[in-house]
Amino acid sequence: MRALNLHNHLIASSHDSTIISSNFNHSSKSFRLPLLSSPYYIDINTRTILINSPGYRSNISLSRLYDHLVLSINLLRFLLSKDFSHPDLSFVGYPPIEWAFVALFFSKINRVPVVLDIKDLWPDLFLENVSFWKRLAYVILFSPYKVLAHFSLALADYISVPTPDYAPQWLSTFRRRKPSKIIVAPLVCDFKEKVDISASSIRHSARSFTESAPLIITFLGTLNLTSFDFTSVFGAARILSADSSFPPHFKFFIVGDGPSLTHLKDQVSSLGLSLFFEFTGWLDSSPAASLLSRSHLGLAPYTNSPNFRGHFPNKMSDYLQFGLPVLTSLQGAYPSECSARGILFSYTTHCELAHFIKEYTLLSSEQRLSRSSLAHHYWVSNFFSSSVYTNLVRTISSFLV
Repeated sequence: MRALNLHNHLIASSHDSTIISSNFNHSSKSFRLPLLSSPYYIDINTRTILINSPGYRSNISLSRLYDHLVLSINLLRFLLSKDFSHPDLSFVGYPPIEWAFVALFFSKINRVPVVLDIKDLWPDLFLENVSFWKRLAYVILFSPYKVLAHFSLALADYISVPTPDYAPQWLSTFRRRKPSKIIVAPLVCDFKEKVDISASSIRHSARSFTESAPLIITFLGTLNLTSFDFTSVFGAARILSADSSFPPHFKFFIVGDGPSLTHLKDQVSSLGLSLFFEFTGWLDSSPAASLLSRSHLGLAPYTNSPNFRGHFPNKMSDYLQFGLPVLTSLQGAYPSECSARGILFSYTTHCELAHFIKEYTLLSSEQRLSRSSLAHHYWVSNFFSSSVYTNLVRTISSFLV
Protein backbone atom coordinates (compact mmCIF):
# COMPACT_ATOMS: atom_id res chain seq x y z
CA MET A 1 0.00 0.00 0.00
CA ARG A 2 2.82 2.44 0.84
CA ALA A 3 4.57 1.89 -2.50
CA LEU A 4 1.34 2.09 -4.51
CA ASN A 5 0.24 5.32 -2.80
CA LEU A 6 3.63 6.91 -3.34
CA HIS A 7 3.71 5.74 -6.97
CA ASN A 8 0.28 7.30 -7.66
CA HIS A 9 1.24 10.59 -6.03
CA LEU A 10 4.52 10.75 -7.95
CA ILE A 11 2.64 10.27 -11.22
CA ALA A 12 0.11 12.94 -10.18
CA SER A 13 3.02 15.29 -9.50
CA SER A 14 4.31 14.76 -13.07
CA HIS A 15 7.19 12.51 -12.03
CA ASP A 16 8.18 9.47 -14.04
CA SER A 17 7.58 6.59 -11.63
CA THR A 18 7.65 2.80 -11.93
CA ILE A 19 6.47 0.49 -9.16
CA ILE A 20 8.04 -2.94 -8.67
CA SER A 21 6.03 -5.22 -6.42
CA SER A 22 5.37 -8.86 -5.62
CA ASN A 23 2.68 -10.64 -7.60
CA PHE A 24 1.66 -12.24 -4.29
CA ASN A 25 -0.59 -10.14 -2.03
CA HIS A 26 0.56 -10.57 1.56
CA SER A 27 -2.72 -9.36 3.12
CA SER A 28 -5.16 -11.49 1.13
CA LYS A 29 -2.74 -14.41 0.59
CA SER A 30 -3.65 -14.44 -3.10
CA PHE A 31 -1.97 -13.66 -6.41
CA ARG A 32 -2.65 -10.35 -8.12
CA LEU A 33 -2.37 -12.17 -11.46
CA PRO A 34 -2.65 -15.92 -12.10
CA LEU A 35 0.66 -17.57 -11.22
CA LEU A 36 3.15 -16.28 -13.75
CA SER A 37 5.23 -18.59 -15.91
CA SER A 38 7.99 -15.98 -16.23
CA PRO A 39 9.98 -14.35 -13.39
CA TYR A 40 8.18 -11.04 -13.83
CA TYR A 41 5.34 -9.27 -15.62
CA ILE A 42 5.44 -5.73 -17.05
CA ASP A 43 2.36 -3.54 -17.44
CA ILE A 44 3.46 -0.59 -19.57
CA ASN A 45 0.19 1.33 -19.14
CA THR A 46 0.30 1.45 -15.33
CA ARG A 47 4.11 1.44 -15.09
CA THR A 48 3.91 -1.65 -12.88
CA ILE A 49 6.26 -4.62 -12.68
CA LEU A 50 5.03 -7.68 -10.78
CA ILE A 51 7.73 -10.08 -9.59
CA ASN A 52 6.75 -13.73 -9.42
CA SER A 53 7.03 -15.91 -6.29
CA PRO A 54 5.35 -19.13 -5.04
CA GLY A 55 3.33 -17.49 -2.23
CA TYR A 56 2.58 -18.80 1.28
CA ARG A 57 -0.33 -19.37 3.66
CA SER A 58 1.09 -18.54 7.07
CA ASN A 59 2.91 -15.34 8.06
CA ILE A 60 5.26 -17.30 10.30
CA SER A 61 6.47 -20.22 8.20
CA LEU A 62 9.37 -21.61 6.21
CA SER A 63 7.24 -21.27 3.09
CA ARG A 64 7.23 -17.51 3.59
CA LEU A 65 11.03 -17.45 3.83
CA TYR A 66 11.20 -19.55 0.67
CA ASP A 67 8.77 -17.18 -1.07
CA HIS A 68 10.92 -14.17 -0.20
CA LEU A 69 14.06 -15.96 -1.40
CA VAL A 70 12.50 -16.75 -4.79
CA LEU A 71 11.05 -13.23 -4.92
CA SER A 72 14.46 -11.61 -4.38
CA ILE A 73 16.12 -13.87 -6.99
CA ASN A 74 13.46 -12.98 -9.55
CA LEU A 75 13.84 -9.30 -8.65
CA LEU A 76 17.56 -9.58 -9.37
CA ARG A 77 16.80 -11.28 -12.69
CA PHE A 78 14.60 -8.33 -13.64
CA LEU A 79 17.15 -5.72 -12.53
CA LEU A 80 19.81 -7.43 -14.67
CA SER A 81 17.54 -7.68 -17.70
CA LYS A 82 17.33 -5.33 -20.68
CA ASP A 83 13.80 -4.40 -19.51
CA PHE A 84 15.20 -2.39 -16.61
CA SER A 85 16.50 1.17 -16.87
CA HIS A 86 18.28 2.88 -13.98
CA PRO A 87 16.17 5.42 -12.04
CA ASP A 88 17.29 8.69 -10.50
CA LEU A 89 16.25 7.43 -7.04
CA SER A 90 15.00 4.18 -5.51
CA PHE A 91 12.40 3.93 -2.72
CA VAL A 92 12.74 0.49 -1.15
CA GLY A 93 10.35 -1.10 1.35
CA TYR A 94 11.75 -3.00 4.35
CA PRO A 95 10.81 -5.81 5.00
CA PRO A 96 11.08 -8.18 3.08
CA ILE A 97 14.75 -8.03 3.93
CA GLU A 98 16.00 -10.16 1.00
CA TRP A 99 14.09 -7.98 -1.43
CA ALA A 100 15.41 -4.82 0.21
CA PHE A 101 19.01 -6.04 0.20
CA VAL A 102 18.93 -6.92 -3.52
CA ALA A 103 17.38 -3.56 -4.43
CA LEU A 104 19.77 -1.61 -2.19
CA PHE A 105 22.90 -3.42 -3.36
CA PHE A 106 21.99 -3.12 -7.02
CA SER A 107 21.18 0.58 -6.61
CA LYS A 108 24.44 1.34 -4.81
CA ILE A 109 26.70 -0.34 -7.36
CA ASN A 110 24.91 1.70 -10.02
CA ARG A 111 25.24 4.91 -7.94
CA VAL A 112 21.52 5.38 -7.50
CA PRO A 113 20.54 7.05 -4.17
CA VAL A 114 18.20 4.96 -2.02
CA VAL A 115 15.45 5.70 0.50
CA LEU A 116 14.90 2.72 2.81
CA ASP A 117 11.30 2.68 4.10
CA ILE A 118 11.24 0.84 7.43
CA LYS A 119 7.92 -0.58 8.60
CA ASP A 120 9.02 -2.91 11.41
CA LEU A 121 12.08 -4.31 13.17
CA TRP A 122 12.60 -7.41 11.07
CA PRO A 123 13.98 -9.99 11.94
CA ASP A 124 14.16 -8.94 15.60
CA LEU A 125 10.39 -8.98 16.03
CA PHE A 126 10.43 -12.80 15.80
CA LEU A 127 12.56 -12.93 18.96
CA GLU A 128 9.92 -11.19 21.08
CA ASN A 129 7.71 -13.03 23.58
CA VAL A 130 9.02 -16.52 22.81
CA SER A 131 10.48 -19.25 25.01
CA PHE A 132 14.24 -19.62 25.51
CA TRP A 133 14.60 -22.63 23.22
CA LYS A 134 12.45 -21.15 20.48
CA ARG A 135 14.37 -17.90 20.77
CA LEU A 136 17.66 -19.80 20.44
CA ALA A 137 16.35 -21.59 17.34
CA TYR A 138 15.21 -18.26 15.86
CA VAL A 139 18.60 -16.66 16.53
CA ILE A 140 20.30 -19.45 14.57
CA LEU A 141 17.69 -19.47 11.79
CA PHE A 142 17.64 -15.70 11.35
CA SER A 143 21.36 -15.00 11.76
CA PRO A 144 21.84 -14.66 7.95
CA TYR A 145 18.95 -12.17 7.88
CA LYS A 146 20.55 -10.22 10.70
CA VAL A 147 23.66 -9.85 8.55
CA LEU A 148 21.53 -8.70 5.62
CA ALA A 149 19.84 -6.17 7.89
CA HIS A 150 23.21 -4.65 8.84
CA PHE A 151 24.26 -4.37 5.20
CA SER A 152 20.90 -2.99 4.10
CA LEU A 153 20.97 -0.21 6.66
CA ALA A 154 24.58 0.59 5.82
CA LEU A 155 23.71 0.91 2.13
CA ALA A 156 20.75 3.28 2.60
CA ASP A 157 21.30 6.98 1.91
CA TYR A 158 18.02 8.00 3.50
CA ILE A 159 15.67 6.29 5.91
CA SER A 160 11.90 6.66 6.12
CA VAL A 161 10.18 5.79 9.42
CA PRO A 162 6.54 5.98 10.60
CA THR A 163 7.18 8.09 13.73
CA PRO A 164 10.00 10.33 15.04
CA ASP A 165 10.62 7.94 17.96
CA TYR A 166 11.10 4.91 15.72
CA ALA A 167 14.35 5.91 14.03
CA PRO A 168 16.66 6.13 17.09
CA GLN A 169 15.36 2.78 18.29
CA TRP A 170 16.06 1.11 14.96
CA LEU A 171 19.45 2.73 14.53
CA SER A 172 20.56 1.75 18.01
CA THR A 173 19.37 -1.81 17.40
CA PHE A 174 21.75 -2.22 14.47
CA ARG A 175 24.51 0.18 15.64
CA ARG A 176 24.97 1.80 12.26
CA ARG A 177 26.10 5.22 11.18
CA LYS A 178 23.44 7.89 11.05
CA PRO A 179 21.97 8.26 7.53
CA SER A 180 22.17 11.58 5.73
CA LYS A 181 18.47 12.20 6.37
CA ILE A 182 15.62 10.58 8.31
CA ILE A 183 12.14 11.08 6.87
CA VAL A 184 9.03 10.76 9.04
CA ALA A 185 6.10 9.46 6.98
CA PRO A 186 3.18 7.91 8.91
CA LEU A 187 1.78 4.58 7.75
CA VAL A 188 -1.65 5.78 6.71
CA CYS A 189 -4.65 3.44 6.84
CA ASP A 190 -6.22 1.47 4.01
CA PHE A 191 -9.79 2.66 4.58
CA LYS A 192 -9.06 6.07 3.14
CA GLU A 193 -9.04 4.64 -0.37
CA LYS A 194 -12.34 2.81 0.00
CA VAL A 195 -14.59 4.68 2.41
CA ASP A 196 -15.54 8.35 2.36
CA ILE A 197 -15.34 9.65 5.93
CA SER A 198 -15.87 13.35 6.53
CA ALA A 199 -16.38 15.51 9.61
CA SER A 200 -20.06 15.83 8.81
CA SER A 201 -20.45 12.06 8.50
CA ILE A 202 -19.15 11.70 12.06
CA ARG A 203 -22.10 13.71 13.29
CA HIS A 204 -24.62 11.84 11.13
CA SER A 205 -23.15 8.34 11.46
CA ALA A 206 -24.98 5.32 12.83
CA ARG A 207 -23.12 5.86 16.11
CA SER A 208 -25.34 6.96 18.98
CA PHE A 209 -23.79 9.41 21.42
CA THR A 210 -26.61 9.33 23.95
CA GLU A 211 -25.73 8.23 27.47
CA SER A 212 -28.26 5.37 27.33
CA ALA A 213 -26.90 3.87 24.09
CA PRO A 214 -24.91 0.61 24.31
CA LEU A 215 -21.18 1.31 24.49
CA ILE A 216 -19.27 -0.37 21.62
CA ILE A 217 -15.49 -0.84 21.89
CA THR A 218 -13.88 -2.32 18.78
CA PHE A 219 -10.57 -4.06 18.15
CA LEU A 220 -9.37 -4.53 14.57
CA GLY A 221 -6.31 -6.63 13.74
CA THR A 222 -4.65 -10.02 13.42
CA LEU A 223 -5.14 -12.03 16.60
CA ASN A 224 -1.59 -12.96 17.53
CA LEU A 225 -0.47 -12.81 21.17
CA THR A 226 3.07 -11.91 20.12
CA SER A 227 1.65 -8.56 18.97
CA PHE A 228 -1.34 -8.03 21.27
CA ASP A 229 -1.97 -8.57 24.98
CA PHE A 230 -5.63 -8.88 26.01
CA THR A 231 -4.93 -9.55 29.71
CA SER A 232 -5.80 -5.99 30.76
CA VAL A 233 -8.81 -5.97 28.43
CA PHE A 234 -10.30 -9.03 30.11
CA GLY A 235 -9.44 -7.63 33.53
CA ALA A 236 -11.15 -4.33 32.76
CA ALA A 237 -14.23 -6.16 31.46
CA ARG A 238 -14.47 -8.11 34.72
CA ILE A 239 -14.28 -4.89 36.75
CA LEU A 240 -16.93 -3.15 34.64
CA SER A 241 -19.28 -6.15 34.58
CA ALA A 242 -19.18 -6.32 38.40
CA ASP A 243 -19.67 -2.55 38.86
CA SER A 244 -23.34 -1.90 39.62
CA SER A 245 -22.91 1.80 38.83
CA PHE A 246 -21.63 1.07 35.31
CA PRO A 247 -24.13 0.79 32.43
CA PRO A 248 -24.66 -2.92 31.74
CA HIS A 249 -24.94 -2.44 27.97
CA PHE A 250 -21.35 -2.53 26.75
CA LYS A 251 -19.61 -4.87 24.34
CA PHE A 252 -16.13 -5.48 22.98
CA PHE A 253 -16.14 -6.41 19.29
CA ILE A 254 -13.01 -8.35 18.37
CA VAL A 255 -12.59 -8.15 14.60
CA GLY A 256 -9.92 -10.34 13.06
CA ASP A 257 -8.54 -13.80 12.63
CA GLY A 258 -5.24 -15.36 13.60
CA PRO A 259 -3.45 -18.10 15.53
CA SER A 260 -4.68 -16.86 18.93
CA LEU A 261 -8.40 -16.63 18.09
CA THR A 262 -9.40 -19.93 19.70
CA HIS A 263 -7.28 -19.25 22.78
CA LEU A 264 -8.89 -15.83 23.29
CA LYS A 265 -12.39 -17.25 22.87
CA ASP A 266 -11.64 -19.91 25.47
CA GLN A 267 -10.34 -17.26 27.88
CA VAL A 268 -13.47 -15.15 27.51
CA SER A 269 -15.66 -18.21 28.12
CA SER A 270 -13.69 -19.37 31.17
CA LEU A 271 -13.88 -15.88 32.71
CA GLY A 272 -17.64 -15.74 32.23
CA LEU A 273 -17.41 -12.71 29.93
CA SER A 274 -19.11 -14.11 26.82
CA LEU A 275 -21.97 -11.63 27.19
CA PHE A 276 -19.54 -8.73 26.79
CA PHE A 277 -17.40 -9.99 23.87
CA GLU A 278 -18.22 -10.79 20.27
CA PHE A 279 -15.65 -12.34 17.95
CA THR A 280 -16.65 -11.50 14.39
CA GLY A 281 -13.78 -13.13 12.53
CA TRP A 282 -12.13 -11.18 9.73
CA LEU A 283 -14.31 -8.58 8.01
CA ASP A 284 -13.81 -7.02 4.59
CA SER A 285 -13.47 -3.25 4.30
CA SER A 286 -17.16 -2.43 3.93
CA PRO A 287 -18.55 -4.35 6.96
CA ALA A 288 -15.52 -3.34 9.04
CA ALA A 289 -16.17 0.31 8.17
CA SER A 290 -19.83 -0.14 9.08
CA LEU A 291 -18.89 -1.48 12.51
CA LEU A 292 -16.35 1.28 13.14
CA SER A 293 -18.94 3.90 12.23
CA ARG A 294 -21.18 2.51 15.01
CA SER A 295 -18.41 2.15 17.60
CA HIS A 296 -17.44 4.60 20.33
CA LEU A 297 -13.88 3.62 21.27
CA GLY A 298 -11.04 1.88 19.42
CA LEU A 299 -8.94 -0.75 21.19
CA ALA A 300 -5.19 -1.15 20.52
CA PRO A 301 -3.74 -3.53 23.17
CA TYR A 302 -0.30 -3.85 21.61
CA THR A 303 2.56 -5.48 23.49
CA ASN A 304 5.16 -2.92 24.50
CA SER A 305 7.86 -4.73 22.58
CA PRO A 306 10.76 -2.97 20.80
CA ASN A 307 8.94 -3.44 17.49
CA PHE A 308 5.93 -1.39 18.65
CA ARG A 309 7.39 0.96 21.26
CA GLY A 310 7.60 4.42 19.75
CA HIS A 311 5.39 3.29 16.85
CA PHE A 312 1.95 4.56 15.81
CA PRO A 313 0.46 1.49 14.06
CA ASN A 314 -1.93 2.18 11.21
CA LYS A 315 -4.74 0.42 13.07
CA MET A 316 -4.72 3.32 15.51
CA SER A 317 -5.07 5.81 12.68
CA ASP A 318 -7.95 3.67 11.36
CA TYR A 319 -9.79 4.34 14.60
CA LEU A 320 -9.07 8.06 14.51
CA GLN A 321 -10.30 8.30 10.93
CA PHE A 322 -13.68 7.00 12.04
CA GLY A 323 -13.78 9.41 14.96
CA LEU A 324 -12.92 6.88 17.67
CA PRO A 325 -10.80 7.89 20.66
CA VAL A 326 -8.17 5.17 21.14
CA LEU A 327 -7.49 2.97 24.16
CA THR A 328 -3.91 1.69 23.89
CA SER A 329 -1.28 -0.03 25.97
CA LEU A 330 1.53 1.49 23.89
CA GLN A 331 3.85 3.92 25.62
CA GLY A 332 5.44 6.96 23.95
CA ALA A 333 3.87 6.34 20.55
CA TYR A 334 1.95 9.56 20.25
CA PRO A 335 2.18 13.30 20.92
CA SER A 336 1.04 14.52 24.34
CA GLU A 337 -1.64 16.60 22.64
CA CYS A 338 -3.57 13.38 21.90
CA SER A 339 -4.00 12.73 25.62
CA ALA A 340 -4.71 16.38 26.36
CA ARG A 341 -7.53 16.39 23.81
CA GLY A 342 -9.01 13.18 25.18
CA ILE A 343 -8.62 11.23 21.95
CA LEU A 344 -6.01 8.74 23.12
CA PHE A 345 -5.76 6.99 26.49
CA SER A 346 -2.64 5.02 27.38
CA TYR A 347 -3.13 2.41 30.11
CA THR A 348 -0.65 0.16 31.91
CA THR A 349 -3.06 -1.90 34.04
CA HIS A 350 -6.57 -3.30 33.72
CA CYS A 351 -7.70 -0.89 36.44
CA GLU A 352 -6.56 2.09 34.39
CA LEU A 353 -8.30 0.74 31.30
CA ALA A 354 -11.53 0.23 33.24
CA HIS A 355 -11.22 3.77 34.60
CA PHE A 356 -10.81 5.30 31.13
CA ILE A 357 -13.83 3.40 29.80
CA LYS A 358 -15.98 4.39 32.76
CA GLU A 359 -14.80 8.00 32.44
CA TYR A 360 -16.00 8.02 28.83
CA THR A 361 -19.49 6.84 29.81
CA LEU A 362 -19.77 9.81 32.19
CA LEU A 363 -19.40 12.28 29.32
CA SER A 364 -22.48 13.99 27.94
CA SER A 365 -23.60 13.23 24.37
CA GLU A 366 -22.20 16.63 23.30
CA GLN A 367 -18.83 15.83 24.87
CA ARG A 368 -18.71 12.43 23.18
CA LEU A 369 -19.49 14.01 19.83
CA SER A 370 -16.76 16.59 20.44
CA ARG A 371 -14.19 13.87 21.25
CA SER A 372 -15.18 12.00 18.09
CA SER A 373 -14.84 15.12 15.95
CA LEU A 374 -11.44 15.89 17.50
CA ALA A 375 -10.24 12.35 16.77
CA HIS A 376 -11.25 12.65 13.12
CA HIS A 377 -9.73 16.13 12.83
CA TYR A 378 -6.43 14.82 14.23
CA TRP A 379 -6.45 12.08 11.58
CA VAL A 380 -7.09 14.64 8.82
CA SER A 381 -4.21 16.80 10.08
CA ASN A 382 -1.68 13.99 10.52
CA PHE A 383 -2.70 10.86 8.59
CA PHE A 384 -4.71 12.05 5.60
CA SER A 385 -3.28 10.23 2.57
CA SER A 386 -3.03 13.25 0.32
CA SER A 387 -1.12 15.32 2.91
CA VAL A 388 1.25 12.49 3.92
CA TYR A 389 2.22 11.57 0.36
CA THR A 390 2.35 15.14 -0.93
CA ASN A 391 4.92 15.88 1.77
CA LEU A 392 6.77 12.63 1.06
CA VAL A 393 6.94 13.39 -2.68
CA ARG A 394 8.19 16.89 -1.94
CA THR A 395 10.89 15.55 0.41
CA ILE A 396 12.29 12.84 -1.86
CA SER A 397 12.15 15.18 -4.86
CA SER A 398 14.48 17.53 -3.00
CA PHE A 399 17.12 14.76 -2.92
CA LEU A 400 17.47 15.01 -6.69
CA VAL A 401 18.08 18.75 -6.82
